Amino acid sequence: GAGLLDGDRRTWGLSEWVQEIRFTYWPLYAANQLDQARGLSRHYSRMLPYLERQTRNMWGMGGIWIPETVLPWGHAEDFALKVGERGVMPHFQKRDPLRGPYGLFEAYNPYIGFLFTSGLEICHHYLTYFRYTGDEGFLRQQAYPLLKGVCEFVAGLMRKGSDGRFHLEPANALETWWLVRDPADTLAGIEAIFPEFIRLSGKYKLDADLRRKCAGILAALPKPVRGPWPAYGQARDETPRNRETPALYRVAPFGLSGAGAPDFDDAVRTFEQRRWPLEHGWSMDALWAARLGLKAEAPQLLAGHARRFNRFRYGGWTSNDSHVYPGGLSAVPFLDAGGLSAVALQETLLQSHGGVVRILPAASTGWSGSFRLRAEGGFLVDVEFEKGTARSIEITSLLGRECVLENPWAGECLVRRGARTILRTRERMLRFGTAKDAVYALVPGVHSQ
Repeated sequence: GAGLLDGDRRTWGLSEWVQEIRFTYWPLYAANQLDQARGLSRHYSRMLPYLERQTRNMWGMGGIWIPETVLPWGHAEDFALKVGERGVMPHFQKRDPLRGPYGLFEAYNPYIGFLFTSGLEICHHYLTYFRYTGDEGFLRQQAYPLLKGVCEFVAGLMRKGSDGRFHLEPANALETWWLVRDPADTLAGIEAIFPEFIRLSGKYKLDADLRRKCAGILAALPKPVRGPWPAYGQARDETPRNRETPALYRVAPFGLSGAGAPDFDDAVRTFEQRRWPLEHGWSMDALWAARLGLKAEAPQLLAGHARRFNRFRYGGWTSNDSHVYPGGLSAVPFLDAGGLSAVALQETLLQSHGGVVRILPAASTGWSGSFRLRAEGGFLVDVEFEKGTARSIEITSLLGRECVLENPWAGECLVRRGARTILRTRERMLRFGTAKDAVYALVPGVHSQ
């Protein structure tokens, strides 16, 4: 295999990381390659029975635990229930029952052992697939069982403190800070996924007890931590073990913060003060800048990311975690950086998370060109633009749903279907009903630009 091209370079084992596999599929939604995008949910849905059993064996809890790293059938090779005569991998740690009070395993990989964001993010990708396709059968039969299981497991980890709020401790803040309290990435995942489970549980009239439990946790989550995370137990270790920015998971992947959000200014400040810009091939700096509408920073970071990591002669992407070939190239190409670059470019041109279509939200004034991308809600969006401003916009409604769109011009916008104008407005947000397979043209008013 690829890991054997130059000796045995399989230093990370055989598992797939959620951190990496997501970038293979994420750009496929907007690229309108939904059959291929469905591969991610098929992959995890097939392993659910194994994951349920493994959750009981590893944690003594119900629900579904999706480890950050899994083998193709769901096995978590970064954990050891028992430390036998052969021992464990050299980077494993023994679980200290005082520092890690939950869990039945004896040893684990400390980078990902108490990282609980992964399952919540996989739930987010299931929901993203539904939002692009409108496939109600998929939502009920595939997404809902996963959401229910992941929410049951995560809710089982939460404990109510003396302050009346539910806390998560200990847990990892991604791979970077270990055994801390209330990591921002996991809390963001709870804020994004718990409401969706609650809504669907009510819609399907299922799992009322778990619905009430999740609603109670959601209503009493702690406020986001400012500054270093409190360490679990007596010892404090603020040494970063990786170089990631958990606080910006609110922006992406979970889409809670960004343009129009109440905490937009806080999100921008967090982005500006991040400690490790463009540190890895999977560093989401350009994507975060695009979600925040930073028209200068997003294109610059896209280009900087490509210059640093798109260095194989045939176009492959490298990583700074492996230096084998001349020039510091990695042992094998990394797929994650290429997928991340693609989705960051897409979101510089078009965004639709949160139910609002935004056209050219972070495009540079030096950019001109055209694109066709799919938006959530089932809309194909064709745009021609010049110097960062849209000149021609056509929206094809694939599902016949209402279209909510941010006015792409600073002035009047007209929406036409054929020769008929169905909406004329200067409002910042446009709403108009659509018919399935109908095409709508957006035209700027005389004095708009």
